Amino acid sequence: MIVEFKNNDCFNKVKDILIRDENKLLKIFYGSNFDLYIDIFGDHNIDENGNYSATFSINQSQEIYQYFEILIDNIIKCKVFDVSEIESEIYDTKEQTNELLKNNNIYNYIETVVISDGVTSIGEHAFYYCENLKNITIPSSVKSIGMGAFYSCKALTDITIPNGTESIGEDAFKYCNGLKEVTVPGSVKSIGEDAFSNCYYEETDDDYNIIYSRGLEKVIIQEGVETIGGQAFYMCKKLNTIELSDSVKSIGYWAFYDTGCYNDWEDSEDDVLYIGNHFISAYQGKSTPCNIKSGTKTIADSAFFACGDLPNITIPDTVVSIGKHAFNNCNSLKSITIPKSVTSIGNEAFYSCFDLASITVDPDNPAYCSESGVLYSKEKTEIIRFPKEKAGDSFAIPAGVIKIADGAFEDCRNLKSVTIPDGVISIGNRAFENCYFATYKNYKIVSEIGLEEVTIPDSVTSIGDRAFL
Repeated sequence: MIVEFKNNDCFNKVKDILIRDENKLLKIFYGSNFDLYIDIFGDHNIDENGNYSATFSINQSQEIYQYFEILIDNIIKCKVFDVSEIESEIYDTKEQTNELLKNNNIYNYIETVVISDGVTSIGEHAFYYCENLKNITIPSSVKSIGMGAFYSCKALTDITIPNGTESIGEDAFKYCNGLKEVTVPGSVKSIGEDAFSNCYYEETDDDYNIIYSRGLEKVIIQEGVETIGGQAFYMCKKLNTIELSDSVKSIGYWAFYDTGCYNDWEDSEDDVLYIGNHFISAYQGKSTPCNIKSGTKTIADSAFFACGDLPNITIPDTVVSIGKHAFNNCNSLKSITIPKSVTSIGNEAFYSCFDLASITVDPDNPAYCSESGVLYSKEKTEIIRFPKEKAGDSFAIPAGVIKIADGAFEDCRNLKSVTIPDGVISIGNRAFENCYFATYKNYKIVSEIGLEEVTIPDSVTSIGDRAFL
């Protein structure tokens, strides 16, 4: 790895310290929470032009820091740290070095980084707050880019993610507002939460009119990418062009919220937003039936969040996945039909659907089934959702069920009793949460309804968080 810096006036003193004693320990602060302890162990060379180079071992867990070479022909032009007080001394302890160098952060001076071929991962916060980093070369050997790896690298104007990289961690490029265009290759299977969020910067006048702005304008997500985390491109206000492949199966909450694409929503006659063949969001005030267009592949997490007046949703048989909390707080939705194409339904997709009385699944669906309006896995080994307004005040879970999903009976205040059969092993998080309602008058309960009895067999070995809260 070659690291270039800027603004040097201390080459000779740096050289004196580095070559004096190969057994001494120096510390360079990488950031407020990420310190590098550097042991000098390799050859020290000065070429015929007076350029100095040295090899270091980095005491840091991230693989990218295991070995690299700093070329002092670049350091000649930079200030690595202030050595004016060091004179000719060598400090043997971390404490002494820490006190001396605490205000001289190496990350302030890095401008160009070339990562050597063979490196397989870029560790968490590897270049965190390197705000002067302008150029980074990532070899095709890199499989993963860690959490916050390039967080707030605001001078970075271009990034090539090589074909071969498989994951981009959360916050990886957050606040990189110098970027204009990003292509995510098909080798990447998952883009983490907030990976490119807030890639936007603006300046305003005294009346808050925008006088200057920059940020991410175009994103190409190639065929092969499967998961886009929540808020992945949140607040990228200049992002008007998004090419989203059909291979994407999961789109997290607010993945594209407050991007330029939401202008399409504002101009839409149907009050809905699509990106490619993916249903991203419906306007919360939408009160007319929603017929999702044929060809749609994915319904994003929380896509219909708080559409409290939405009476009906029709899902075409091209949709393969429905996201987590997809119909959260659709309080007017009374029934819904899941087509045969859907093979994935996210956790608590029907959370707080207070009027929902029936869920129907196409009999040819390979992953799910329904019986009497209740949603199960295809083999009926898992009960996924009991609709809140389903008639009756008691329910016996069928024999053969071994798992009660997260939120399966959430808000089912009309039920008084539920029988869990022998054979059930796990009860999910919030499975029976909020199965109670009381009416108050003058601060006193005047009426109450809710779950009174649940029989839990000996076979149950796991009960999730807030299961009966």
